[in-house]
Amino acid sequence: MRINCKKLIVISLGFLGIAVLFFVGTFRVNSNTYVYEKLWEIDFTNGFKEIYSAKSDIGFTGDGIRYSIYEDNGEPIENVEFVLGNKSEVKEKIDSLLTEIEVEESMKIDTAEDFQWCVLEKNNDTIIFCKSSGKLYVVQETQ
Repeated sequence: MRINCKKLIVISLGFLGIAVLFFVGTFRVNSNTYVYEKLWEIDFTNGFKEIYSAKSDIGFTGDGIRYSIYEDNGEPIENVEFVLGNKSEVKEKIDSLLTEIEVEESMKIDTAEDFQWCVLEKNNDTIIFCKSSGKLYVVQETQ
């Protein structure tokens, strides 16, 4: 009878371990950072800490709007070349997307001042990177 209890404990711990690994893996795959990295083939997780995120209802194919704010550590981001200035088209696109997902005003990018920005497009998808006030803002629209 004692051997059966040990087997039961080992099997239970095994299932618990698998469940924890599945949960951690699922959380990572569903994170905004993971989506940005995979879709846009960039790597900016080292030293960037996400401090805010918002998103629309994401469809089965991943379509929707994602918005993240990271602490900017000053590290360059692979495949992202920033431009300094306040381009009205970028500002209007950002304002439109953030309004659509109802981001509160205090969490929006301050587009009144000049800021560093980069727009990448692939197929019908767009991602906008902005640097301002020690923060990195990322707005992605996928269709």
